[in-house]
Amino acid sequence: MHDPATRVDPAADAFRDAGIVFIESICNWERMSKEQRIAWGINAALSLSRSDDDRRRYLFQFLLPMVAKPSRGAPRKTARDQAIVDVIVYIQRCYGIDPTRNRATRDRLSGCAIVSLVLCGLGINLGEEGVAEVWRQMGHRAQPDKWIPFLLRQAGVRE
Repeated sequence: MHDPATRVDPAADAFRDAGIVFIESICNWERMSKEQRIAWGINAALSLSRSDDDRRRYLFQFLLPMVAKPSRGAPRKTARDQAIVDVIVYIQRCYGIDPTRNRATRDRLSGCAIVSLVLCGLGINLGEEGVAEVWRQMGHRAQPDKWIPFLLRQAGVRE
């Protein structure tokens, strides 16, 4: 892990790492076949589960859109949201940047602000408030140690 005390600009390093993680994960997702995406989703649903009820709920959420009639509203973006909360926690652990900010800290960057700016740079229009809402709903599921170090090593960035 990076030592926040030795970094001249931890926000710049956080931007770099978040950009690499999102670019690599998007590229990897696009290269996967439909079957690989389904297998990945099922594996993610099972690995995030803490009990049998969680497993049933996650699998139901993942598999229902494949067999049900299309419903109204936007489809869930569970994989995207999981990546967002994982990157926010990674930024917090590695660079000491808080996940969110309040009125008193509006002049400092937060993990949600960094992720929002990186996603906008990649053409994904999700503002800081939207990222903060994803964080509020899914922050407890963050597991950055599972895949972020692998993607950073794959891209040539040292841990």
